[in-house]
Amino acid sequence: MAALRTPLVLIIAVLLLAGAGLASQWLAGAIWRAFPAIGQVPALYLREVLYLVAGAVLAAAGLAVLRPGQTMRDGSWREALGGWGAGIALVLATFTALFATGAATAGPGFGFDGAGAMLALAVAPGLFLHGLAEEAVLRGLVQRCVEGAAGRLAGVIAGALAFVGVQALHGYAAPMEIATTFALGLGIGVICTRYGLLAAAGVHGAWSWTETFILGVPAGAASAVTGIAVQGAPDSVGTAGGLGAAVLFALIAAVLTRR
Repeated sequence: MAALRTPLVLIIAVLLLAGAGLASQWLAGAIWRAFPAIGQVPALYLREVLYLVAGAVLAAAGLAVLRPGQTMRDGSWREALGGWGAGIALVLATFTALFATGAATAGPGFGFDGAGAMLALAVAPGLFLHGLAEEAVLRGLVQRCVEGAAGRLAGVIAGALAFVGVQALHGYAAPMEIATTFALGLGIGVICTRYGLLAAAGVHGAWSWTETFILGVPAGAASAVTGIAVQGAPDSVGTAGGLGAAVLFALIAAVLTRR
């Protein structure tokens, strides 16, 4: 029974995280629809704060039960900002390579007029909070615990599989979506092993932000949070171009984090 405790706790934490994401999305959307005067962006932040609280509580509870020891760095806020910048650069580099070779095509994109630019800037910290909420459990708990028990590679793979589980429960369950999420999770996990949890959260949030507001490929689940309408190509998570970008991202991350 003791041998089953760790995987059981980790699986429960991942399922609860996925449930918290759906619940916070529903609650924020319901509040916005009932009180539209509060605006879409505040409703988005409400969702992300609720999600972050849930992620932090789940991670803290899991670590208190499993006590894996300090197997990875949490990092600093400077590294979080560095992760955000690196994430933007990596996403742009990977998609640029795919666009240049014809492996991916850009949609109409987000209307980057004055209002669009203000919205992009306004929601950027919210997407960082979203990334931090998930990374607290995926990397801070799952990857940390598995890494302590079975080594770094096993930890990275476990974190990526947990990421797949959360995203699948959020609607990304098609084979292409699963493959893309797994590759992206590997890249973020590799970055986490070298630069820490906050850097991983920065990269996670930056991927979603850059994809939506720079490249114009909206994340369907995220844009549905408050009904913010982002017009563009289909979500890249379900496309061959998106999979190629995620794989290339993971490879670049592995090269950049070699010791």
